[in-house]
Amino acid sequence: MSILTTWWPLWLAWFLHGLFGWYNVWAYRKKMIAQDELNARKPEKPIRPAAVFIPIKGVRSNFIPFFDGLLNQNYPDYHVVITVETEEDATFAAVCRYLGFKNGERVLTHENCPPDGPKMAPGLRQVRLNVAGLSDHCSQKIHNQLSAIKYFEDRDRIIAFGDADILIGPDWLTRLLGPLNHETHPVTTTYRWLIPEKPTWPNRLASVINGSVGTLGGPEWCNLTWGGSYALTREAYEIVDLPESYKGALNDDLQMAHVTHHAGLRIGFVRSLMRPTPIDYSWSDMFWFAWRQYFQVRIYSPYVWAISFVATFFYSATFLITWISLFWGNPWALVPIGYMFFLNQIRATERVKVINYIFEGKDLDRLKPHFWLDRFTTAGLFFLHFIFVATTVFATKITWSGITYRVTGRQKTTVLSRSEFV
Repeated sequence: MSILTTWWPLWLAWFLHGLFGWYNVWAYRKKMIAQDELNARKPEKPIRPAAVFIPIKGVRSNFIPFFDGLLNQNYPDYHVVITVETEEDATFAAVCRYLGFKNGERVLTHENCPPDGPKMAPGLRQVRLNVAGLSDHCSQKIHNQLSAIKYFEDRDRIIAFGDADILIGPDWLTRLLGPLNHETHPVTTTYRWLIPEKPTWPNRLASVINGSVGTLGGPEWCNLTWGGSYALTREAYEIVDLPESYKGALNDDLQMAHVTHHAGLRIGFVRSLMRPTPIDYSWSDMFWFAWRQYFQVRIYSPYVWAISFVATFFYSATFLITWISLFWGNPWALVPIGYMFFLNQIRATERVKVINYIFEGKDLDRLKPHFWLDRFTTAGLFFLHFIFVATTVFATKITWSGITYRVTGRQKTTVLSRSEFV
């Protein structure tokens, strides 16, 4: 059997892999535009009151912009619960200063907001600062959320969760809760887009790799929730028994997706709501951030982990085999190389259209210099992605926000140690 005959089946599979990659981004943009047209309609029923829970640890560069946005949503009826670990945590003092709390105050309303306090939107009923205490048999984030849930009021018909490392405009909550208020879905979510604060290589690579994950799209039954922005109706909250589903877990978003799918509920993914998330990574920061994502994916969405492993390994291995075949004197290898290069260009062009549709201003300006990476470094990015996935295969320990955990199952988490986290 000749080399030509040997490699063509592999190359055909590679062709289909590349074609699927382009189609995913193309379909993502088309569905995104159609989805926005539907969600722009006024809901037939009154907007539902919402509770918004925000766990936070550390004071990042976006601290003030995030909370300014959170307290000034154009949603007509919501309240916010901000949860920290302890009063000794520097985050507690930072939140108190921002909210203007003095003498042990924990609740801010329009009535007691000081003159020099933060601006509050008319629809914001109150802001509460909650201290959760330290976790021992679940992640600190899960512990914070379970502690905050006691403030889910009887009048609230929606419960929403968000991370404090994102940036949000005044319409974040309205758009995130749109499918719930339109009653098309009981659960809704979106995703992040990493925005480099500095044009360093770790920031560039993290942004492009994250963008490739964010625009995968796919059929609705594949949708997963993302912890940075997700919400569910009270009815869905009771069906999945959220407090019980979270006990002992490390992860909130993929665990939520698991119990939601298991209950037969639909997850709506708001494509154009992709949240800009400022980053400034060192090489080690970038690696461990990606590693932590796939560690959690392996435990909480093993089929997604397996697909990621196979897809990234296949692309990387086929790329290497094809170039070796060319150097060994097989000119036909230029066909798949040229074809994949062409597909990379049209896929990257589609992704640029997605970015231009979603982002504007400073966020868009910070993304533009990295567009070329998506066009010309695909093989290297796939290989790097493969390393992130493969190195999690046997891991049971993870360090996250200064806390080291051992995770042996979906709801089997133990805190091993703590260190100071800034």
